[in-house]
Amino acid sequence: LYGYEASGGRNYFFNEDPVDYFDYGYDAMINFGFKRHAIAPYKELFKRYDGFRDSLLSEKPQDPAYFMNYISSHDDGQPFDATRERTYESATKLLLTPGMAQIYYGDEVARPLIIEGTQGDATLRSMMEWDSDNDELLRHWQKLGQFRRNHPAIGAGDHHSLEHDGSGTIFSRWYDKNGFTDQVIAGAGLKNGTITIDVKPVFKNVTQLRNAYTGNQIEVIDGKITTQVIHGVVLLEELN
Repeated sequence: LYGYEASGGRNYFFNEDPVDYFDYGYDAMINFGFKRHAIAPYKELFKRYDGFRDSLLSEKPQDPAYFMNYISSHDDGQPFDATRERTYESATKLLLTPGMAQIYYGDEVARPLIIEGTQGDATLRSMMEWDSDNDELLRHWQKLGQFRRNHPAIGAGDHHSLEHDGSGTIFSRWYDKNGFTDQVIAGAGLKNGTITIDVKPVFKNVTQLRNAYTGNQIEVIDGKITTQVIHGVVLLEELN
């Protein structure tokens, strides 16, 4: 439904009259507002979208609704990063924000969205760059995407900000449904380098964790871990 935004809850104002399309067969809809909301700092963005998620699930518990975010698409002339200058931020915000995530072809290698000589939407639909040399950016998308795949808590869990001094945010996500539980701690927009994180609020009796971004196993000492931040990101999970 073109123009629907998760910020509006279940209602879409069609001809100025609110219509709840979720009452007519939809389980979820594309959220056209994410590209604008994504300009917010990480902490604010994640908290806001946790609120959208909670509202849509709780307004009518017998008929829960959900949403899917995107940062660029085939017919949206105002994507979040039209000039591809915030490519790592785009990936981190899209793939760590509550909600489903739609990756448009080429997002993962910064395929240009401004093509000389095109008219209208054609600038968004250039040929896929199969031979792109953006391997590091592709790995960034892959690591975030694999973490999402392995942890339903990222897209569908309850979000909680954790205490943190400095840039960016550190947060936990908890998921508990139909006997399946999942919990993670992650950081976004952090300063690159070494960081110490108090993991006790989530992992109370755990002696080792894994930073899924670096692949390193980390000892938990006195309820804390020390790990590396790369491209502003930390992804902490329990060892299988």
